[in-house]
Amino acid sequence: LTAHYLLRRTYPVKAGDTILIHAAAGGVGLLVCQWAKALGATVIGTVGSDEKAALAKAHGCDHPIVYTRENFTQRVKEITNGAGVPVVYDSIGKDTYIGSLDCLAPLGYFVSFGNASGPLPPIDSKEF
Repeated sequence: LTAHYLLRRTYPVKAGDTILIHAAAGGVGLLVCQWAKALGATVIGTVGSDEKAALAKAHGCDHPIVYTRENFTQRVKEITNGAGVPVVYDSIGKDTYIGSLDCLAPLGYFVSFGNASGPLPPIDSKEF
């Protein structure tokens, strides 16, 4: 149900989209990787280890990023040739919030559906 809501209702992923999913090797992440790939999207996913990268890749993640040794924001910009992604699905929260915003294409969607690292900080509208 969560994966359906994320991929079909919050931001309807379509063929040709490039998306970012945090915790790509988690329960929801694996479903999102598979489903988005089936829809024709390119999937970028963050993971915490090489083992999780292999798991995410086996489930449709085209570009697993091991966040413990790679800067996910820089990697997303490299993968998208600087364009960013139209949507970031973020279940991590506080630790990935600012980096996720930096990964977005203009008018992109930041979809927060969890806070594993803590709640999001208050939004300072002056930063936008």
